[in-house]
Amino acid sequence: MEKQYTQAQEKRISKNIYNIKPIKKESECIIMKTIDIEIKHFNNAGQKQKAVEYAKEVGLKDFNSMAFQHSMIPEGKYKIDLKNIFSNQYNTIDTEGKKGYRVFEYSECLTTPTEYSSAEPLGYGYYISKGIEEIRAYQKDLNVCGYCGKQYYKSKKVWCNACLGSEHLTEDNYLLLKLKNINDDSYYKGKIPKSIINKIKANQKQARLLMLEKEKIEHMESILRDIKNKKIELKAFTWLVEKDIDFNNVIFYAHTNTFCFGWRDPLNDKQKEVLNKKLKNFPYNWEFKK
Repeated sequence: MEKQYTQAQEKRISKNIYNIKPIKKESECIIMKTIDIEIKHFNNAGQKQKAVEYAKEVGLKDFNSMAFQHSMIPEGKYKIDLKNIFSNQYNTIDTEGKKGYRVFEYSECLTTPTEYSSAEPLGYGYYISKGIEEIRAYQKDLNVCGYCGKQYYKSKKVWCNACLGSEHLTEDNYLLLKLKNINDDSYYKGKIPKSIINKIKANQKQARLLMLEKEKIEHMESILRDIKNKKIELKAFTWLVEKDIDFNNVIFYAHTNTFCFGWRDPLNDKQKEVLNKKLKNFPYNWEFKK
């Protein structure tokens, strides 16, 4: 349905009398889009030993999982999507007939633990055999917000600006907005500059005003739709009364702009035949209940 505004609404929106400015979110320059990697399997003790040695040499991070959760990625070459990566797992993109996967750096299948035994490696899995150097080089220049997860590549920013206006952001989480390298697992420490606190509060106030304005407009739209629908109902039921047609068994479905006859008590074929003739010139869409 097309949005409708009163003249006062249109005037207020066009002039922006509340002087509410959209929250600015500076874009970050992402130079690379993908990184080429290669996945290799290990299925026996000898292959596993080579995989383990390689993992130690290049610093692969392991993410082992139990058999019913383990996903064995087919061997081959893939492209990692850099839109949103993690410190130890990545998403590949659909390419050359290969579907996208969630890929870990080193992943071995484990037995399911029981009350009497812990999870044990089954000796098979996969690992990234090529491309980890390029991943680490990219991660070296990749910082992330600890609150919203926004990533900044080769950025001089110290604080995240993507979630400054979040209504859910509380003072005890302000420090999480300080950017850290994606591979930095240390705890957040230090004091928050007063200027950052003021900026967060100003943006939250700004976001609340924008939300309030949006809610007011949507509420007015809803009222206008209700008025329009009630006018349609009034004209339609007035027509039915003038034609001596009972409207107690009729309902107007605003979402389809249709009047439904027999919605409460089903009509038989004879009743439908008679009513069909009487409704020949009914000025609105109508139907019998199916």
